[in-house]
Amino acid sequence: CVGVPDDVGSAQGGDCGVDTVSAPDPRAAPMLSAGQVPRVRVEATLLPVGGGAIPLPVSSARRRSSAGYVHRHELTLVVPDLPDRPRLDLGAGHMVMVSTSIRAGREWVDAPQGVYRITDAPRDSAGTWSLTGKSEEHVAQRADLLCDVKAEGSALEFLATMIQGACPDARLLADVSDVPLAATKCESGQSGSRWSAIESVAAACGWSVWCDLRGVWRVGPRRRVEGSPDWSVRKGASAVSWGSARSDAETYNVVAVRDRDRRFWGIAVDDRPGSPTYVGADVVQWSRSARTRGLNAMPRTYGLYAHVVEMDGIGSDAQAEAAAQDALAGSASVRRSLEVVSSWQPWADVDDLLLIDTEAPAVLAVLDGVDVDLTGDSSMRLEVRS
Repeated sequence: CVGVPDDVGSAQGGDCGVDTVSAPDPRAAPMLSAGQVPRVRVEATLLPVGGGAIPLPVSSARRRSSAGYVHRHELTLVVPDLPDRPRLDLGAGHMVMVSTSIRAGREWVDAPQGVYRITDAPRDSAGTWSLTGKSEEHVAQRADLLCDVKAEGSALEFLATMIQGACPDARLLADVSDVPLAATKCESGQSGSRWSAIESVAAACGWSVWCDLRGVWRVGPRRRVEGSPDWSVRKGASAVSWGSARSDAETYNVVAVRDRDRRFWGIAVDDRPGSPTYVGADVVQWSRSARTRGLNAMPRTYGLYAHVVEMDGIGSDAQAEAAAQDALAGSASVRRSLEVVSSWQPWADVDDLLLIDTEAPAVLAVLDGVDVDLTGDSSMRLEVRS
């Protein structure tokens, strides 16, 4: 992990021992096809506030991961009565670590399922606990800033400082190159102010910040619908059912980014001839002066779906333009929403790039949400965008 701050690791080259790919382990892949019934076990470990590790029996477990949550992962875990530990406290505030293992030949293949802060822990008259847990972004969201802070210098150092201020044992694993920040004040007091500072700096750099299924904090580029897929959903093999629809909701073909003091400005337009949301040659040319003159739509084009974003951490026109290009990349198309139910795959995670091969032609899609029964007892419903 050379060349980055002491509290920030690098995901490049595997130096920090953390797998950055969420594709199924090839040893277990044959057991993940439709019609297979893999042998599965779920392991849960309580991590009490005061330290230590206590194994827990599990009656059922489910993970819900969504790009729409601040906390990327949410866990529901049912723990039966523990007559040998009548005084064990499973209440809110402790952490729990969960993994699923699949029997592949003579070995068990582990699929980590996350580390969670227990947020709710009711217990019924039979002594059964029903735990709800959220990944550690939830902890950072709850730790509001008590005074204003200045974001400047190293972007990765600032993110690490903000995260460790709420999660002292956290270590940030970076899959990006560090960039300098212009001096920007992050205001305190309001609900979620720490997480707002983290997100605003990450957005200004074109990054995402999240906790992965090993419980490691990560920072990386925003996932786009391009490149080689992490895994596939194929008709007759792993696709159970599917359907699709098209919508222009959240579609933009013009994005402008500026800092909150409006000193710096950057614009991106869909300048791809042949694209369904192409703005037209004249608008591409006019965009150079859009900051002072605005833009008007051209006849016989898609028109202008324009969006203006104000961000903290923008320190130059070039940085604003890069942020605008990044924001446009995820929205300059008519969204194709796919409803897919696939066979069980416990490595599935938000931002996985999938090949959906259920109709001709096959399409690439980014996974936005998934609901996984950790016991392997059901198929999975996927929320994807292409």
